[in-house]
Amino acid sequence: MDTSNKLSYLLSGLGLVALAAGVILSMFPLWKSATLSPDSIERRVYWSGTTIAVLLFAVSALPNWRTGLFVLVSGGMVIVAIAFRATNHIKINGRIYAMSAAFRTPDRPPALSRDSDDSL
Repeated sequence: MDTSNKLSYLLSGLGLVALAAGVILSMFPLWKSATLSPDSIERRVYWSGTTIAVLLFAVSALPNWRTGLFVLVSGGMVIVAIAFRATNHIKINGRIYAMSAAFRTPDRPPALSRDSDDSL
């Protein structure tokens, strides 16, 4: 096995790890915030993990740039389609885009926000 195949397998494996981390950690965020809602944290983790995964999959196809471009475009379309179909992770200018009305609800308040009664 030559070096380019080893690198390709390594990048593909790292892509799988990033994809799994992005999807799993977006369902169960590991931290809470006083300024960000849990939905916002889930959204950022999902998009970060899946974008890194698609980029790693595309780079692993090099030097065949056509295959890499195909993986990049089709992978991007798949993660957007999944986000539209099954999550509330597409939010543009404050509006949530989702196939189901159940996912179009407003974001939850930040988990560590202080109540107005606490400041008295």
